[in-house]
Amino acid sequence: MALQWTPNPRAAGRLSIAANQRARMASVFSIDWDHVTGKPDFPVLYQPLDSELTAIAGLTSAANKGLYFTGTATASTFDLTAVARTLLAQTTQASMRSTGLGLGTAATKDTGTSGTNVPLLDGANTWSASQTFSSAINSFGIGGAVSTSTSYIRLNGSSAASQPLVFEAQTNGTPRWQWGLMVGGTLDFAWYRTGSSVFAFRISNSDDSVLFGYSAKSNSPTGGVGYATGAGGTVTQTTSKSTGVTLNKVSGAITMDGAALAAGAIASFVLTNSAIAATDVLILNHISGGTPGSYSLNARCGNGSATIDVRNNTAGSLSEAIVIQYALIKAVNA
Repeated sequence: MALQWTPNPRAAGRLSIAANQRARMASVFSIDWDHVTGKPDFPVLYQPLDSELTAIAGLTSAANKGLYFTGTATASTFDLTAVARTLLAQTTQASMRSTGLGLGTAATKDTGTSGTNVPLLDGANTWSASQTFSSAINSFGIGGAVSTSTSYIRLNGSSAASQPLVFEAQTNGTPRWQWGLMVGGTLDFAWYRTGSSVFAFRISNSDDSVLFGYSAKSNSPTGGVGYATGAGGTVTQTTSKSTGVTLNKVSGAITMDGAALAAGAIASFVLTNSAIAATDVLILNHISGGTPGSYSLNARCGNGSATIDVRNNTAGSLSEAIVIQYALIKAVNA
């Protein structure tokens, strides 16, 4: 509705509204008119009573506070920190994760056991690429129950000889030693000085033998280097001093028959032993039984056996069941 103001003839410089327009305004806006001045008397305008606004008006405002409705026409405040406001100010999910919450790319990855998933720690995981640790691992424990008394770390490397499983020890970033399944063609376990083609030692995958690339030494005042329990045995000769005996051990004691051995005479017998090779050395010592210093001993090794010669060095016949201790040393000619 357009209003048209016209000069009031009873008041210089004043404007008046036509009578028909005053009537229309009065019916729409409930406006009273000053019939003297011809001006409308506008009522005092205010917001009608509202329960939600009343609930908000009853709250106490403060810094870092937000408001929310706890029910119909009831409201309360909550803490609204700068961090929360920063999150709410973001316009995309990506910016909410990165700027609002400070999350990295892992926040959008699924969990799983392989591929690009975030690995689960309660199951077996497959690494599809090599992993590099830029700092030292000072201590760790990884266990898996094989039995009630055994824990282990399982590293499943490739079975191909061209892809061995190798570990390397470094000091201040300088490689020092490598060890693992690394000897070409056999997947033997070996320990190498990094950069050297000679292994410190190697455990054969075929026969479990240990091969040293350098010297093997012991600095124990009582331990030494030698055979352990289980490597030795005993055997007793019967009938005569030339009767052969069998003992398939690398170390052992042979008790000879007590038959007479004439002065200067030599008795020879064969020790059958599968551990002996033709190039080996068999060390013999008279350790007990009979007269010490009265005998000379010699061994001639062959494949699977050795012939042992015993000479009586005295001027008289000796009828003694002497005990000969032997130890086998593996030797080669190449």
